[in-house]
Amino acid sequence: MECTNCGRDFPKELIAPMNSSEGHHVRLCPICALKLRNVIHDLPKLTPFEGPKAHQMFLAAVRYLGHRAPKWAKKVAKRSKAEGGDDGV
Repeated sequence: MECTNCGRDFPKELIAPMNSSEGHHVRLCPICALKLRNVIHDLPKLTPFEGPKAHQMFLAAVRYLGHRAPKWAKKVAKRSKAEGGDDGV
């Protein structure tokens, strides 16, 4: 299933259907969702999700993309692993 924002394909369970403020139906991958959340809330770029389910989905998306994952996303995942959180990448 394709992310409306980045255009990358992900397994269906990693895509979240959402409605935009303009009423458009969008499908976001966890990587784009985190990036968007951090921008909207004026958080540092490398701020991970706080909720465990969202963070697990983010890590799964980074693992799925492997070397094709954005560098900043790999840093978030690596930081999670270093801090003893979920398994990271």
